[in-house]
Amino acid sequence: MTPEELRDSVPLLDDTVYLNTGASGPSPRQVRDAVLGTYDEHAAAHADDPYGYESTTADETRESLAAFIGAPPDTVALTANTTHGINVAADCFDWSEDDAVVTTALEHPAGVLPWQRLADTHGIETRVVPAGDDRPLDIDAYKDAVRGAKLVCFSAVSWYGVRLPVSELVDTAHDAGASVVIDAAQSVGAEGVEVNNWGAEYVAAPAHKWFLGPWGVGFLYVSPDAPLEAQTRVGYKSASSPNEDATLRDDARRFEVSTSSPPLLAGARAAVETLRGVGVDTVEERVSRLVSRLERRLGDRHISTGGGLVRFTDPTPDETVERLKDDGVVVRSLPNGDLRASLHVFNTADDVDRLVESL
Repeated sequence: MTPEELRDSVPLLDDTVYLNTGASGPSPRQVRDAVLGTYDEHAAAHADDPYGYESTTADETRESLAAFIGAPPDTVALTANTTHGINVAADCFDWSEDDAVVTTALEHPAGVLPWQRLADTHGIETRVVPAGDDRPLDIDAYKDAVRGAKLVCFSAVSWYGVRLPVSELVDTAHDAGASVVIDAAQSVGAEGVEVNNWGAEYVAAPAHKWFLGPWGVGFLYVSPDAPLEAQTRVGYKSASSPNEDATLRDDARRFEVSTSSPPLLAGARAAVETLRGVGVDTVEERVSRLVSRLERRLGDRHISTGGGLVRFTDPTPDETVERLKDDGVVVRSLPNGDLRASLHVFNTADDVDRLVESL
């Protein structure tokens, strides 16, 4: 499938310049067809084995996601989204007031709120690594912060449009004895990701952003040596012999407590396979070219770029978002008052020019 064919398969793009995939990606028709078709198939499966149908669909989706990130299927747990995955990782540890978690000033609330809650309930210490005015991470401060920490949580690409040096940060955390959970919401699907190269214990991402899948499906990669012993949540899907006792499975399926929606799972699989059909190399090359074009056209307004995210200044961000929306151009404002455009493989040079001209 070519980028042009993908673009033609997304109904929203007929009359909208959509530059907000970093928030949520518009699904192509093949994803919609997979969702609706699977809904009908699952309904028919009630005459035989609806639970078996769900289990098969889940396994197929897990295999597609695992293949995309270069991981064995038994290391991938199906979740609802990134936030769910990060919270699942948090449940793997036996927390006490002697523990510390490190995050950065670049994180989405998904990578901040779970640790704030643990500070309230278990008295853990939260350490936030600062970032400068143009949002680079302070590496020296990071090295200081991870000393004695139990867990580190950061984004591979921040929602502020900043790429972090993942392997370096993971190695530094491991040298300090800390485990790592990576928020990959702005990475997976926007670019090729080989989780084994990152070396983190946990990697969480959704299907509804760069994969262009339905809401309600995501994944958590769990490395074979990740800490798991403190997990408290259990259900019949996560137990190895659910009719006998609460012994958990010995792979990532231990985190899938109960049934999921087969239509959403099938939609996520269709989204992954559609993007694989376009080709990760094609995605990366086209996004890089469009990002460079937007950076040039923004000039001094450009602040930072990470993956397909481009952040830039605006004197009235919220008003500008609404004005652009009226003009058929969709971007988003960030909590710090900047604007952010997301460029995916279905976008074009004309989309970039339309944004700049509308600004």
